[in-house]
Amino acid sequence: MCIKFKPQTRFRKLRDVISARLSWDHHDFILYFVGRPLLLDDTPWSLDDDMADGDTIDVIRVQRFG
Repeated sequence: MCIKFKPQTRFRKLRDVISARLSWDHHDFILYFVGRPLLLDDTPWSLDDDMADGDTIDVIRVQRFG
């Protein structure tokens, strides 16, 4: 599974793409990037990072919690 930015994408923040493309609230799911959990306080990338067209982020696994 991966999140890929395309030229027509209107979202520029990683946070928006996770919500829009995967339709998941990051409070309900932990997305693991290369073995590291994507959490609000411990992220490989900031959820507010601007992403460029064509950027790809590979998601290794997803775990639901709560």
